Amino acid sequence: MAENLDKNLAETGSERSDQRSELQSPSLVAIFLPAGRAAFPDHELQQHEKIARRLASLKGLEYGGIYSAPEPLISAYVMPTETLDREMAEALGIRSEDDFFGGVVPSNFAATKAITHPLVSTNAIAPEGWCTLFPQLVGDSVLAGFTTFSRKDALRAGTVLLRQGGLRLKPVKARGGVGQAVIRDQAELERKLVSLDEDIPAGLVLGSVDIQDSHFA
Repeated sequence: MAENLDKNLAETGSERSDQRSELQSPSLVAIFLPAGRAAFPDHELQQHEKIARRLASLKGLEYGGIYSAPEPLISAYVMPTETLDREMAEALGIRSEDDFFGGVVPSNFAATKAITHPLVSTNAIAPEGWCTLFPQLVGDSVLAGFTTFSRKDALRAGTVLLRQGGLRLKPVKARGGVGQAVIRDQAELERKLVSLDEDIPAGLVLGSVDIQDSHFA
């Protein structure tokens, strides 16, 4: 994911990116936890800290803790808690794979489960850069479902899935099942979707489930 970062980010001419000197070697490993995210599970953060400390030891650096400001941390080898989009990587001063431990994607949605399901129709709303081929390639490896970026398309996708049984709504940015809901009928689907904005920029996945399974009873 980090390939061509040096070329792509250097061309932006960002002053913030230039704050990281190409001649300055990192002296510490720091975890980047983006501000404004939903509560980050303690056990996940602990795992990130263990990995960061191990990285620091392997690289002969100090462990620098956690920071959240979207700006370069001079002399730090950055370990993000999530895949970065190109804009955030630029803000952090990341210019190549030598600056961080993680991944970078062209657009925010590309780092989420949204990419694993197709749109509900050819005229459905999709963000710039959406790839129609990838969901086809991985379709046999995931449950049947759709990715939607508008309430109208979510209703259409949910209606299709309900004809086959139940469905699960999955906000693509949520962790550990937070925000998910199992839907059993059309009325329940409409009640759930009415609380959403018409546009869903981050995306909403609707996947099929077996509502007869006792796990969903």
